[in-house]
Amino acid sequence: MLNYGDDGYEEEIVNAKILHLISFLDERANYENITEYKILEYFPIDKPEPYYPTTYKLNNLTMETEDGVAYCGDDENILSDEIGHALFGFIIENVIYIAFQDFNNMITIAFEKGYIRIYY
Repeated sequence: MLNYGDDGYEEEIVNAKILHLISFLDERANYENITEYKILEYFPIDKPEPYYPTTYKLNNLTMETEDGVAYCGDDENILSDEIGHALFGFIIENVIYIAFQDFNNMITIAFEKGYIRIYY
């Protein structure tokens, strides 16, 4: 959960980065020349045994927000058809930070108990 402090600074940064991510994905969505993303979700949630991340691929990833929740979609409806993908929807308030790492074509969305990485 975000540490808001007195002025909500961290919340403003995360909200601005969510808007930047939405814009980034919208600019790359192309139905003639499909954009492929590799997604890695790592949420070990206090499991005693070794935990391995979930990985999958998506085409033309999109994102929108409504009432403090970010929802993602893709061309083949993998996120909405398969149960258990954290990227399908998450509460924005639970995001600790979002990092855009252009040098390795990766975006990280971090939460208290794990993270989502989007490789492009």
